[in-house]
Amino acid sequence: MKKLSQNGFTAVEGLLILVIVGIIGGVGWFVWNNRSAGVKPAADKSSQSIKAVSAKDTTKTFSYSYPSSWKLQKFVWQDCCEGPPKSEPDWNKTSQTITLQNKSNDKAEIIINGFTNFPDSVDREIESEIESIDKDQFNTYSKVTINGYKGIKHVLDFVGPSDAEKYKDTTYIIFHGNDKVNLYFRERYSNATLNGENDFDATNLYSDFETIVNSIKFNS
Repeated sequence: MKKLSQNGFTAVEGLLILVIVGIIGGVGWFVWNNRSAGVKPAADKSSQSIKAVSAKDTTKTFSYSYPSSWKLQKFVWQDCCEGPPKSEPDWNKTSQTITLQNKSNDKAEIIINGFTNFPDSVDREIESEIESIDKDQFNTYSKVTINGYKGIKHVLDFVGPSDAEKYKDTTYIIFHGNDKVNLYFRERYSNATLNGENDFDATNLYSDFETIVNSIKFNS
């Protein structure tokens, strides 16, 4: 009669079980390790999506950056006012309007304007801007701080008569000394009375807008 171990197996059987368990464990680790290695390209792809382009306004009053999924539109001077034609400003002294367009959704645009030489203090300018905002159910605003600068966030979530026209706009106004920067983004638009050719939804790009807002830095 064979002598059994305390576990009910002979020494040879116990050793054989350990060998089998070891082989299974080794094969399992090999498969898991190869699958883990296969995930690495996705990480590389995500790192590409966060690349940013840095730039300055024409007067070099402020700098900003934007995701590489957006592109800077070429500025075209247009004298849109009545009366005699006006000469194009000196863009080294006047901030040229900056228009960023999304590469995947050409109806999604972010407009950036810089203004300089305001005579009042920052606090008075903020209060003046707040006074200009309509106080109704469509408009909300809040005081914010961006990179240490005081500012205002204004959201216009409009619904027209019989829900015909709907749109949502967000504007940030950031102040520093006698300078300020306005950043505007239309998140969505629809009009039930038209054929829908102007309708769009860029809600998924709002985080890009916030990223651009938070990149603003004044150079003085």
